[in-house]
Amino acid sequence: MAQDVPVAKSPLDAAPLGLRIIAFGVRNLGTIVASTFVFLVLGLAVGFLWPRPFVDKAIVEIGVRFEDEPIEHPIVVSARLVGALGRAANELGHPGAEIDIDIRRTQKSNAVTRLMEVRVSADGADDARAILDRGVSQLVEEHGAVHGAELAIVTKQLGRLERAAERLSHRDVPTEDEGDLDATLSETNRLITTTRNHATEVRLPKTRVVSHAVEPQRTPPRWPVFGLGGLVFGLGFGVAIAAVRGARGTV
Repeated sequence: MAQDVPVAKSPLDAAPLGLRIIAFGVRNLGTIVASTFVFLVLGLAVGFLWPRPFVDKAIVEIGVRFEDEPIEHPIVVSARLVGALGRAANELGHPGAEIDIDIRRTQKSNAVTRLMEVRVSADGADDARAILDRGVSQLVEEHGAVHGAELAIVTKQLGRLERAAERLSHRDVPTEDEGDLDATLSETNRLITTTRNHATEVRLPKTRVVSHAVEPQRTPPRWPVFGLGGLVFGLGFGVAIAAVRGARGTV
């Protein structure tokens, strides 16, 4: 009857884990180094070849209607501006341009504000600026028409109030109570002052660009990120290959 022959164990089997890891690395140093080097070079190559577009930035402030109401809700304006910038990119021959709009929010309530940060990425600095300028100009023009109509309504209302105040001041309005006439005139003058204040550019600002980058900036090189990624992946891949070979007894 055949008897099982005991398998000889390596002295390292009883060694501490740290020592066994070191021994594993020494035995498979060539495989691990080769794998790490190959993927490091691949990562650096991809990083150097990765496109580095130019990014142009601007801060756009949405205009206001009467009574401090935005001309359009910021989310609606954001969608409208994305469309305008996309059309501008196509018209200028850069359909691959990237467009990003971030609506500013208040810190306490997280409510949307009338400020939006607009970013356009394109292959060239002039291309990015041209796309951003054309798209934003289209939005400003569209909102300008709405703003002008709103201002015309306020101006018309102001004219009616001023004519009413003139008639009241000349006592051209029939009334039996002089006190009522004075009270009406006082209230009309108050409305005139309020309406006149609202009709200014300070209270009814137009949609406009409040800040624009001095010049488009090129995105940072990506080779450090891809190189580090290749280094880590190559190291892991080399260790995995060495472990599989060791499990099969080919080391």
